[in-house]
Amino acid sequence: MIADAVLLVAVIGVLGAASKPPDCTVGYSDSNLNIEVTGQGADAACRQLIPAGPGANSDGFPYGSGRISQPSGDVKCKVTLKGLTYTVRDSGLVTLYGPVACSTLRASESHTYKSAPQVAFVMSGECPIAQPQCPSGWDKLSQPFTANGDWDLTWSYSCSGSDHYFYTSIRDGDGKTQAFGDFTQPNDSDPSGSGVMHAHDKPDAGPRTVNAGASAGCSWTVSVTILGPRS
Repeated sequence: MIADAVLLVAVIGVLGAASKPPDCTVGYSDSNLNIEVTGQGADAACRQLIPAGPGANSDGFPYGSGRISQPSGDVKCKVTLKGLTYTVRDSGLVTLYGPVACSTLRASESHTYKSAPQVAFVMSGECPIAQPQCPSGWDKLSQPFTANGDWDLTWSYSCSGSDHYFYTSIRDGDGKTQAFGDFTQPNDSDPSGSGVMHAHDKPDAGPRTVNAGASAGCSWTVSVTILGPRS
């Protein structure tokens, strides 16, 4: 009887393990970003995430640090691709990589673009409270980028002083002329904030740049992900 009970418990354990979808999580160094993958084929998907994305070369993402035992942080999005569920988590006062990863995964999910998303740049600044005029934090200009279609501007900031103002200005490729098009220019005066601005450029729009900054006592980060022309 005891042997039968032990066998039954063992069988239940095996069935329970078999019924639980396989999962794995990839963490990224120099950030709190981690991506959990659940479903049949999760192991192969995690192996692809470590070297390929978000990651590794000159596209602005932190280098993949490999698998971690447990996911952590605030859930930024859940995206289903080819039967796998990708859960993106990030944490901290300024969370940039989580929204960018979500934007990239959602673009892949929609299958409406001719090519894979590309991160045009990641730009950040910080201005100490003791320096009310801080060129390195108040005013930075991105490198030029050309979308020829859709692009996302992801922004976040956090202020510790009494002044809290964050702004962006979309300009033409020369970095001086104010650009016009199907987009808004995020500006905020709360102590902290974040968001994603979805934009669309016509094929003849030409290159863009982003001018961004914040008041003293604030740190901020801005990035642009090019989604490109729709298929």
